[in-house]
Amino acid sequence: MRAKLLITLVIALLLAATGYYFWAQRSAAKAEKRSGRGASVPVLAAKVEQRPMPLKVRAVGTVTPVATVAVKSRVDGEIVQVGFQPGGDVKTGQMLFVIDPRALQAQLAQAEANLARDQALLATSQADVKRYTDLLRQHLVSDQDLEKMRATLGQVRASIKADQAAVENLRVQLSYTVIRSPIDGRAGALLLDRGNMVKANDTTAMVVINQLKPIDVAFAVPERMLPAIRGDMAKGDVAVDAVVADDSAHPLHGVLDFIDNAADPTTATVQLRARYPNDDLALWPGQFVRITLLLGIQQQALVVPAQAVQEGQHGSFVYAIQPDDSVALRPVKVERVEEGDAVIADGLQAGETVVTSGQLRLAPGMKVTIRQPETVRPADGAAGE
Repeated sequence: MRAKLLITLVIALLLAATGYYFWAQRSAAKAEKRSGRGASVPVLAAKVEQRPMPLKVRAVGTVTPVATVAVKSRVDGEIVQVGFQPGGDVKTGQMLFVIDPRALQAQLAQAEANLARDQALLATSQADVKRYTDLLRQHLVSDQDLEKMRATLGQVRASIKADQAAVENLRVQLSYTVIRSPIDGRAGALLLDRGNMVKANDTTAMVVINQLKPIDVAFAVPERMLPAIRGDMAKGDVAVDAVVADDSAHPLHGVLDFIDNAADPTTATVQLRARYPNDDLALWPGQFVRITLLLGIQQQALVVPAQAVQEGQHGSFVYAIQPDDSVALRPVKVERVEEGDAVIADGLQAGETVVTSGQLRLAPGMKVTIRQPETVRPADGAAGE
């Protein structure tokens, strides 16, 4: 009786264990189905490649004139003539303005007359000194009389020097009545027209001239790029391409011309400047342009398609496909993005496979199936058109 009871108990336990096992399997299957882990997710993928990549630095630059001159008058007077067209080109030495010269001409005439008078007195004083020297030998005048004549001669000579300085100064001032362009460039708006009174070194400019050929573009790059930029600049000219608006098909070619002598600690950037011939005036002061600075080729760069890199709360990451077709979330450090490819500084190795499409449906540990990219087929009826 006891043996039968024991056998019955063992059989009951086995049946209970078997039932629990199947119940657990069904529950796990349902849980997997709800979480999406039960079936593999179709994704697009790509291999991590190790290949040469161009080392480019991109930035936004501002077009600045090589030279800018705010033309002001150096004498007081009335503008009597304007010799340029506002908005037109001007050449070095071209007459821009004429200030009424009559007052300065009169002052110059008076100064020249004073000079002529003192030069006449010089001849008289020299003759007096010679005559008194002869009289002193004859004991007809005293030494004191001769010294007075010599003192008068010295005063006349000093007066002549002062007169000459006054004449020269007025001649210079008179030359300022004709204002000429100091540079080749493009004139801006005429700010003071004919008939206006001007003052010497007034705060308001009469016109502003910008030199447009050649022209500069100023831009900033991260300070970590400075050693590579300086190294390339020491070897020769560093090419800098500029793109105006969206005209990427026609970049403008310039050369790096200047590196600032200090980095900006608030932005961790360094100011650079490139120079362009600008013969066709494609660059205009104040424009914003897209800058690309080519520093050479980085050998053995780790590269993945840029769409493989996702951004999360803790930075950039990719989904790496494991040998068992499951995915693992892999934090990565992206050095830069070049024409659709991301250069990876850390986090991946060459030959690994990463997901490039379908990341929104994934979670770490899920199974994936790599599918081929769909080819674009013509729309229905397109063949008959």
